[in-house]
Amino acid sequence: MLQVQLNDFSFVIVYMCIFARFFTILFQVPIFSQTEIPIQVKILFTFIVSYVLYPHLSSQIRDDLSFIGYHNHFLLFFYYTITGLMLGLFIKIIIDITTSAGNIMAQTIGLGSIKLFDPTFATQTGPIERLLYNFLIFSILSSGMMNPIFQGIYNSFSSFSLMKLNTNFYDYNIYLFFLKKIISSTFLVSLPIASLNIITNIVLGIMSRLIPQLNVLMLSFSINIIMGLILLFIYNNEIIYFIHQFYIEMIGYWYLMVS
Repeated sequence: MLQVQLNDFSFVIVYMCIFARFFTILFQVPIFSQTEIPIQVKILFTFIVSYVLYPHLSSQIRDDLSFIGYHNHFLLFFYYTITGLMLGLFIKIIIDITTSAGNIMAQTIGLGSIKLFDPTFATQTGPIERLLYNFLIFSILSSGMMNPIFQGIYNSFSSFSLMKLNTNFYDYNIYLFFLKKIISSTFLVSLPIASLNIITNIVLGIMSRLIPQLNVLMLSFSINIIMGLILLFIYNNEIIYFIHQFYIEMIGYWYLMVS
């Protein structure tokens, strides 16, 4: 009969804390957040990474375990899970600028009602949102911007450990900065389309006064869609460049926060 004896229970506690931090961040980062990747693959990948990094991170977590007490190990596991969710949420918010800006563009030019089921996220998304997201993912993969994310996760075990928690965790200005940057960048990305829509409506309003017989309402639908798509085609390079620079800047702030 096979018998398994565990001599060091602290090994399991430390390993599960590493696994919890990595997994809660990993399923919110680009590529790994997609539902097309099976959950078994995500768990196996996190399992292997946690095992490889265990010798480098175990001493810090053992200090936390000694500080909180072995009988309270579930609190330590809960802490690493919550902080992982919080740090991963910042990355997800940064990526979601494509969805927010694309949604505003679609609503502005009259394509807001067009929704397609996206199996990648198991939800309905518009074509413009999906286009911007694909461009951002391509730029991330081609420029190697996944490296700061994994390096930041590794650094978070020292900066966001229980005994020496990073002072940025208590600084509400960090959260306000992220919120302000997300809102302002979302409107800046969609500003050309929104400005064109305003100008088009002003011109059509003047035409309706000059030519009362003209059905401006029906005409505006076609003009807004055509002009919006033309402007999107002309300024697509600038929009993609702005989103890419925004991602680099915000991931840089996130990296500084967790380091």
